[in-house]
Amino acid sequence: MLNQSITIADLNPKKLLPILLRYKTLLVTLVVVGLLGFTAYQISQITSVEPDPTYLKAKEKESKATSLRIDKKTLEAVIELSPNSAAPAPVNVGKSNPFSF
Repeated sequence: MLNQSITIADLNPKKLLPILLRYKTLLVTLVVVGLLGFTAYQISQITSVEPDPTYLKAKEKESKATSLRIDKKTLEAVIELSPNSAAPAPVNVGKSNPFSF
């Protein structure tokens, strides 16, 4: 019977190095593709996160605003703030044509 158990101690770096050098382009390509795939997977997981429903319910209860109440005195003050039509016209300072020298 053949001994088929191979351990790390049995690997000879001098025999393994030529094999790795022969396939270095393939190995580098696989590593780069693997890293890009992992990054894309992580981004897709991050963008698909949804908030917790209990958190949303708590925020909804907090954000319920009461109706806006304006008393008559404030309403009259706002109405009195109508634009003043007798505002003075701006003074023309300088030349009539600023582009002529």
